[in-house]
Amino acid sequence: MDARTVNARRRILQLLSRTAPRVASLRVRKAVARLVDKLPSSTSEWLILALLEDWATDAPSEYHRFLWSNHLSYARFYDSSQIDIGGSLNPLRLELLELACSHLRSVGVEPGTDIRSFADIGCSLGYLPRYAETTAFPGASRFLGIDIDETAITDGANYLRAVGSRVELRVADIADLDAVLGDERFDVITSTGVLQYIGEEHAARAVVEILQRTTHLFCVSGPAAPEVDNSTLERSHVRAYDRSWIHNFDRMIERAGGHVVARRWGGEELVLENSIYMVVGAPA
Repeated sequence: MDARTVNARRRILQLLSRTAPRVASLRVRKAVARLVDKLPSSTSEWLILALLEDWATDAPSEYHRFLWSNHLSYARFYDSSQIDIGGSLNPLRLELLELACSHLRSVGVEPGTDIRSFADIGCSLGYLPRYAETTAFPGASRFLGIDIDETAITDGANYLRAVGSRVELRVADIADLDAVLGDERFDVITSTGVLQYIGEEHAARAVVEILQRTTHLFCVSGPAAPEVDNSTLERSHVRAYDRSWIHNFDRMIERAGGHVVARRWGGEELVLENSIYMVVGAPA
């Protein structure tokens, strides 16, 4: 797309974001967003944000919950008809699991045989649980994934059932972990690209609840702060271009009674704008 086209689209989207709230209620604009989502993803994602920009600015967590629970915008990238769940693990997810496995080995725990259970909070179609089952933790007997996106859970469960997987997928909101998990505990729990869609208070509460159910490691990732180490952030803040949250996971884990055992940034040992911040924590 040339610069003239990009600038023209930007002007159209700016005009739409200013005028949409004046001519239509939020309820109506949500309905239109569901229709717009049928357009090609590169177009629909920005149109949906323009339609709902006032809401995304005032209540980013609710905005993202609406997108995920309705399988809209970026949620559509997770489509089992186009992606092989067993062979399409995002390299950054893989890197996070490798970081966790490296730490386990350093303390005398063999991932392939000693890890008996694994859960992924925000699993989409089940990529990480499936990889854990086949590669990272093949000796485990329990694999669970939960996600608010019912479409992704249904498609993923159908795929996994067809290939004979033991992974269980459930539809649930991260805010309802007590109701979903009860007293069940897992050796390793992951939550990648999930806490960035909820505000600091709720994200910190989720970290507390997850650590209480973790026996070995909790692995989490989200956007890196563009200019500083995330661990120095005094408070979470919203990334401008997509309204996702940038968090200090180190502090959340420590305040939840755990401790950080490994951390890095999206493939490089330095902070890069728009890179991913990865933290591996352990319960006390």
